Amino acid sequence: MKKLLAIGTTWLLLAAAPTAFSADCVEVDIELTPEVVVGPGNFGEGFFELTNCGDEADTVQLSFTIDLGLGQPFEIHAIPIPIGAGETISREFRFPAPPVAAGVTVTFCVTATLGTAEASDCASVTFLDDGSGSPGEFRRFGMEMTAAGSTDCIEFDFEISDTVYTTPGDFFAEAYFELTNCGDTATTVYLEVSIDILPPDATVTIPVRVGAGETISREFRFPVPPALPEGDYAITVTATAGDAMVSKTEIVTVLAGSPGGSTASDPLGAVNYPNPFNPATQISFRLPQAGAVSLVIYNMLGQQVRTLLAGEYLNAGDHTVTWDGTDATGKPVASGVYLYRLTTDQATVTKKMMLTK
Repeated sequence: MKKLLAIGTTWLLLAAAPTAFSADCVEVDIELTPEVVVGPGNFGEGFFELTNCGDEADTVQLSFTIDLGLGQPFEIHAIPIPIGAGETISREFRFPAPPVAAGVTVTFCVTATLGTAEASDCASVTFLDDGSGSPGEFRRFGMEMTAAGSTDCIEFDFEISDTVYTTPGDFFAEAYFELTNCGDTATTVYLEVSIDILPPDATVTIPVRVGAGETISREFRFPVPPALPEGDYAITVTATAGDAMVSKTEIVTVLAGSPGGSTASDPLGAVNYPNPFNPATQISFRLPQAGAVSLVIYNMLGQQVRTLLAGEYLNAGDHTVTWDGTDATGKPVASGVYLYRLTTDQATVTKKMMLTK
């Protein structure tokens, strides 16, 4: 098979020694253009080659780890690739070279797992300055992959604010994605979301049905719990459909506090009493005008505990809702600090309360 990029790479790990009775065997190689000049619309190119050297057809789990030199590599979690006995397949991929990446060296590592066998290989690419002197910070990265001759075609992008705040007033980061099926048949695209602070198996995969030539967009939110330490975090969303894959990563800076001290101003006059409480507390608020109201309880990890009001229409005036310290299943929750988030057409207010036992 002719390689498009004749660049030597160093093998880090060949197929792991199989067990005494195992016939599993896998080999993998990755190659990249060693240097890419940055610029709008410029892309680096690469490919990987995967071999099932065993005697049975199987599915190889393939994952990429990409180190942008930001101190925290991120992983594109396992992509299943069916492969026949003795078969070798290859995939081309490309990645953008934005001006803000000038001077950065990026390392791609690919790991293939087949039963008890595992193989890995790495290669690096350096982004060269185009002479424009464009300043900036390398915060976004993407990767696109497809098989030669494949009819699968997807385009995908997502965006999230560069900076979010862990405050009781607003502990969600707003984001959106746009997904296009540029193939000629309807398909199911699998969107996998991962965050580098979470364990590798804590990803969320969402199937999305997209018609031929169809483009869909969705807004979504990431929880940014108040207990999260300040720092930079990589959020990766990978879209997969057949032989096509697009992965996008955003680096998000998490800061404590809130710009302008938004929690100090509460137009709804929300308060809970008693606080601390055991076993129940009453959450009171005043609506300046009638409208839909949501009231949701969260724990300090940003996980939803109980929905007390779900967009219910309430008249203007004073209202009180009781929370009995139980979750959505009716089970009593543990003692500790919780957050109640009150949302109306006019404002959103989030405040702390403490359950003691």
